[in-house]
Amino acid sequence: MTPALVGLLAAVAAGAVALAAAAAWWERRPSAAVPDGPEYLRLWSAEHGGYDMAGTVLARRWLLATYRVARPLARAGVCPDVLTLAGLEAALAVLPPVLAGGRWVAVGAALALVSAALDNVDGAVAAVTRRVTPFGSLLDSLVDRAADALYLVAFALLGAPGWLCAAAAGAVVALEYGRARADVAGFTELGVATVGERAGRCIVAVAALAAAAILPAQAAAAATVGAAVTAGLAAVGCGQFLRVAVPALRARG
Repeated sequence: MTPALVGLLAAVAAGAVALAAAAAWWERRPSAAVPDGPEYLRLWSAEHGGYDMAGTVLARRWLLATYRVARPLARAGVCPDVLTLAGLEAALAVLPPVLAGGRWVAVGAALALVSAALDNVDGAVAAVTRRVTPFGSLLDSLVDRAADALYLVAFALLGAPGWLCAAAAGAVVALEYGRARADVAGFTELGVATVGERAGRCIVAVAALAAAAILPAQAAAAATVGAAVTAGLAAVGCGQFLRVAVPALRARG
């Protein structure tokens, strides 16, 4: 093993131990019964400004699938913030198999998928246990950006050009920071979904890593395509968001 790989494995192991300790320390079983699926959808809608789930079949199914994973965790008293950090741990754990190369990259793709799933499960646990907090929202945002960066680092390790990975990172930051600043400025309208949303970027990361594992000789090409698509989606998404947000904010004076 190379020193870099040993160091990454040590960091992942240390993170796993810390997470286990945090989970035990913050365990708190819910004081009330965990709500059923329809009630969870109502809670989710209330937390997202009254978003109407009628007609959004795919979104409803995805939320209910997330709820089924979250329900036993909620009953066990797992802290949502620990799940958020577990998502970061899974994203960090993507790097050792990527650095090992070859078929090991498939493990990285699977861990990227786990990290993306945890990004939804933590919010579901927080909702059904009534443990949604401002700190949790901040932590979730920070972990999302860190995971985005780790996926791009994985692309670079596989051979994607550094400048392209940096450009993708800049586009992602522009989209997410612009959205955050617009929210602070009073733009709270819902439904401004863009092609650059994080779910899509996660799908790109998993697909690119899986392709690199299936075709090891073309790993650099797969990573380059992944970085390029991430950059393109985020850049277009940023333009889509600004096209709606800027006129709305100007109208507010």
